[in-house]
Amino acid sequence: MNGPAVSERPLRVGAVATVLLPAAAAPAPLRDELRQVLPEPPRRVSRLIELALLGAHRCLRGARPEPHCPLYLAVTHGCVADAVSLVTTVSRGGLPMPVGFINLSSNMAGFYVASTLGIHGSNQSVAADDFAFEGALELAGLGREHRAQALIGAVEECAWPLPEHRTRLALAEDRALMEASHWLFVDDNAARPLATVQWVRRYADAATAQRALSRERWPAGAQLALGARARGSGAEWLGATGLAPAVDEEAAHSGHWTAYRICRFIETRPAPALLHVSAGVSGCYAVYVTT
Repeated sequence: MNGPAVSERPLRVGAVATVLLPAAAAPAPLRDELRQVLPEPPRRVSRLIELALLGAHRCLRGARPEPHCPLYLAVTHGCVADAVSLVTTVSRGGLPMPVGFINLSSNMAGFYVASTLGIHGSNQSVAADDFAFEGALELAGLGREHRAQALIGAVEECAWPLPEHRTRLALAEDRALMEASHWLFVDDNAARPLATVQWVRRYADAATAQRALSRERWPAGAQLALGARARGSGAEWLGATGLAPAVDEEAAHSGHWTAYRICRFIETRPAPALLHVSAGVSGCYAVYVTT
């Protein structure tokens, strides 16, 4: 697709949260942190579900969305730790544990977030190596014709041992890893929104995107952030858009750097606006956020 997506309904952000956890030699327990935002967290849930609950409840800080608030959850590799454990168990002749098997379902993290918040609207999961968060933003823009609110998250866990996980992800053996849970609460009725996601657009290739974005008029002082695959041609993007480069904080591998940069930008507001460009094997996306 060249040019705007089907819908460019702005997303007014009422709350935001970022959770970024460096992966150490062993997984750090999450229950104590989770109890700070959810006094009675559900038991026997996967680490991915715990990360989703932690980020979503930090975002809302005790508030409750409207009952029919839709939820959109972006993941990269899903419940990778439980999947590895299940395959290992079965390959050795064992049987999977029922709860662990159920938690592998792609929508279980969204289910637990929704159930603990008391919402029962549309609950969708977007799983992809590229553009998972951009896809969730697009769905939120397209699916809210009759809803003023939406909850949008991006969650990724690691699987231990980490050397095996790096091999699984085709990463260098010394590459640092991160777990992530980043969330936006969209509320059209927010009296003073933190920011507005003006649009999410996709383009067939970098040249098409650069031509289109060069014709846009940006707020003075707006910044440009580039995803990993777009960074090699950073000078071309800077030249096409005329924007100042945003500070690059990516030091470890995470499948949700787009979500982190956007959520963190809204939290800190270092500039009047941010254009984030992601490039993947299927083309280029661009996300424009204003504060």
